[in-house]
Amino acid sequence: MNRSPICQEKNKNQYLCKIAAKNLTDWYRNNLPKIQRGKDTQKRFETFNPHILHPIVVNRKFYDEIISKHKNDLLYFTKLEIAKQAHELIEKAIFARVEKSIHHPKAEFLVFKCDYQEFDIEFKVKKNSDGYFLHYMRITVKK
Repeated sequence: MNRSPICQEKNKNQYLCKIAAKNLTDWYRNNLPKIQRGKDTQKRFETFNPHILHPIVVNRKFYDEIISKHKNDLLYFTKLEIAKQAHELIEKAIFARVEKSIHHPKAEFLVFKCDYQEFDIEFKVKKNSDGYFLHYMRITVKK
């Protein structure tokens, strides 16, 4: 069966997206440090930003969220590569504002911004009763 060039290109892009997603998944599985919390051991980065007093947790949920979003975005592969540095970039980010959560009624988001190469990055840190968790990273090309 002969496939159209558009179909072949779409299949190629889906394949590349799967490879990029697996690359990031393998990376976080190998690089998230094990941290003892009471009797539990958790794999996560705990990083600090000078604008808040508590540690910001970067765990697999953050990476899975980045993987699942915007697969058709032209910056998808770049976002996945930059996500590997999120735990370092959030330390240098500037606090921008607080946002009420629409989908998480008992939580609010602290929004941080930073510049990285030719990109503007916005981080959303979810604050709830369990602590501060890096939830999402938005990347746009600088204008």
